[in-house]
Amino acid sequence: MSWLTCFETIDEESAALIMQIQLEDSKQLVSRFKGKQKEGEVSDIELALQLYQEELNLFDPFRADRQMARSMAAAILTDGPMLSEAASQEQQVGQDRILARRFQTGGCIPELSSSVGSLDDGSSDDETLAKLAAKRGPYGF
Repeated sequence: MSWLTCFETIDEESAALIMQIQLEDSKQLVSRFKGKQKEGEVSDIELALQLYQEELNLFDPFRADRQMARSMAAAILTDGPMLSEAASQEQQVGQDRILARRFQTGGCIPELSSSVGSLDDGSSDDETLAKLAAKRGPYGF
């Protein structure tokens, strides 16, 4: 289990504070062990601390990505039904335009029942929104 998964259930401010304290602690440890071996050599503890700091520094991009994902999820949940309805209306307008052009040029006009049957009912969009809503975390997203 990655240490990043530990931050899925706590708020952003607490997670940022935890990471800040861990970075400060690791810097203090590095300064304690620095220069205690021959020049050009790196001790095991220095290497471990360097790797630890590199991993801690991965948190900021992780946090930014998570914040963006939460924002996108909130927008989808908020605006999803409206966008689905607008897309359905646009699709209907497009089909009406095609029928009007065919009628105007004397072309073949399909039966109403067959053109209605080809419409996307939006159920897959509704299923996606339901799945997204089900995966929301304890803080709303």
